[in-house]
Amino acid sequence: TGAGIHAAIATAVWLALPRLARWAMVWQVEAQTGRRLTVQEFDLDLRGGRLRIAGFRLADREPGPPLAEFDRLDVRFRPGALLRGHLWIEDLALANPRVRVVRTERGVLNIADLLRPAPPRERPPAFTLDRLAVTGGTVLFEDRTLAPPRTWRADTLTIEAALLSTVNPEPRGRARLTTTVAGAPLVVEMSEVRLAP
Repeated sequence: TGAGIHAAIATAVWLALPRLARWAMVWQVEAQTGRRLTVQEFDLDLRGGRLRIAGFRLADREPGPPLAEFDRLDVRFRPGALLRGHLWIEDLALANPRVRVVRTERGVLNIADLLRPAPPRERPPAFTLDRLAVTGGTVLFEDRTLAPPRTWRADTLTIEAALLSTVNPEPRGRARLTTTVAGAPLVVEMSEVRLAP
């Protein structure tokens, strides 16, 4: 019957959504960055409001170590809000992100093409982040304009943030960053943060 066919199609589409979402994410990231992306694990549960990505690796334009990678990303979001065009993330946990920035012999950063300003919007998209936790991060900065080239590291990068929103006009957000740069501890704290205006 027609109802049975529609139900079968709907079921097939629902089962294929995670695979389609993985393909769409990889395609979008590669199109925006011009760099190859590989992902070992991608698990999206739209009904339960969960996303898990593991083994993320974004190659650099030049052969060698990747530009960015992380071990695991776990996200809990509100599916109902997403249907209304509001990306409401209840919890985002990012484990062991690693970023490698290089200034080439010509003095050009390997991320220069990614720093282009985005076109202005009349209003920001509806976005709320209840809690963010980044742990075990590392940032490498390699300067090849020096002789010999030098590399600086920011290790044990940890970021904790909460109550960030483009929807709520109240400056309720807060964030704390800790890291060790060239052996020296660095702490940055922010309060009364709002994302819009």
